[in-house]
Amino acid sequence: MNKRPVMKMPTMAILCGGLGKRMAPLTNNLPKSLIKVAGKPFIFWQLELLKRNGFENVVLCVSHLGDLIRQTVGDGERWDLSIQYNFDNPGEYGTVRAIKAAMPLLGREFCTIYGDSYLECPYAKIIVRFRIEQMEALITTFRGQDYGLGVFIPEVFRDTAALNIIDLYRELHKKKRLRELRLRRRFYEIGSMTGLVETKLHLGETNEISTVSDVHE
Repeated sequence: MNKRPVMKMPTMAILCGGLGKRMAPLTNNLPKSLIKVAGKPFIFWQLELLKRNGFENVVLCVSHLGDLIRQTVGDGERWDLSIQYNFDNPGEYGTVRAIKAAMPLLGREFCTIYGDSYLECPYAKIIVRFRIEQMEALITTFRGQDYGLGVFIPEVFRDTAALNIIDLYRELHKKKRLRELRLRRRFYEIGSMTGLVETKLHLGETNEISTVSDVHE
């Protein structure tokens, strides 16, 4: 019996260069990505989730204490992932700028998530839809508010003056170049103390994380 070809997932860019000021004093000498959650650095949870969902290539966009992230994560061999790094200059922040700097590593289409977000969503189904409908940019939301996974072609970054990705979404929405997919399952995050507590409870309950099977606009 012939096996179906395995779908090639895009490169995932994780935006983990922020200062994490809201999480002080935890982040005084530690990047948010390395905050311990249920016994291991948060970024380990992210990478395990991405691997389970078929990703092979990850680019970490780092800046503040980025060397600590690289020392901890390495080249991704422990997850059977290929991990590369793009270092931004400290003090020159902006998620769009970070993505532009990493563009040579990202390919003809790519995904983005924040370094403090844990998104249990049907990644493969979203990518299939992105490709079939030949989208330029896509964002997943929960209840139309919380921003999650982004999927892009590089062209949408070439002419923008936006500094952060939220402003880029607004710009692309006005130009009718952005599609929104609303998910039925909430996102988890460690960008706030409340979010950290909720994420610890969620990930501490079980390591067998199921993915959402339904996506709708």
